[in-house]
Amino acid sequence: MAIMMIFFLSITGGAAYATYQFYTSTQYPAQILDLRNLMPGDNLKMYDRNGILIGQDTQEGLKTEEPLKQISPFLINATTDAEDKTFWTNQGIDVNRILESAIEDLRRNRVVAGGSTITQQLIKNLILTKDQNFQRKLEEVALVPDVNNHYSKFDVLEMYLNSNYYGEMTYGPEAAAQLYFGLNDQGDKSAASQLDLAQAAMLAGIPNSPTAYNPLIHPQAAFTRMQVVLTAM
Repeated sequence: MAIMMIFFLSITGGAAYATYQFYTSTQYPAQILDLRNLMPGDNLKMYDRNGILIGQDTQEGLKTEEPLKQISPFLINATTDAEDKTFWTNQGIDVNRILESAIEDLRRNRVVAGGSTITQQLIKNLILTKDQNFQRKLEEVALVPDVNNHYSKFDVLEMYLNSNYYGEMTYGPEAAAQLYFGLNDQGDKSAASQLDLAQAAMLAGIPNSPTAYNPLIHPQAAFTRMQVVLTAM
């Protein structure tokens, strides 16, 4: 029944979707053009004259935005392999994953499965709510073309990683690398760039459920999730 419903929607809903896409893209134009300013702000930091971090205000959590070139390739690969295997080649939407997710959602009569690409997740993180419902999923898809028109794949991945919540009031891989593994900014070498394969795989698994996969609280669950990520790689 779920497959039949999806097929019916696919052949009859084109005009309705086009209308909805127009409505959504005109509802959020300012946010699309201003994604970088919607990112969580860096926390206040103090550096010595050599650019070495000597202190920071952690009352509102840890957040340090890093350019993609200062983030470990291990974490980049672990994240894309675990969250969106076709990220570099898809157009921000993975039709096969959406269909699989929709079948599971229809089977349970509620939104339970994933299926969102990294581009869709970025839209959810910065613009939309995190509520699990069909309207939000449709808005994600409708806004993807506008994001593609204004940002490169590198931009999208950089913003996605830096806006990810890794638990323990940490946002972005730089803060997570410092908190979980004691890595430090070396001036010309960020903490995020020093992550090895195992560390990167563990961090890449956390955003899926920041509490359940928190290695400080649930080390066994975090280790099991890390193995899932390594397998995906």
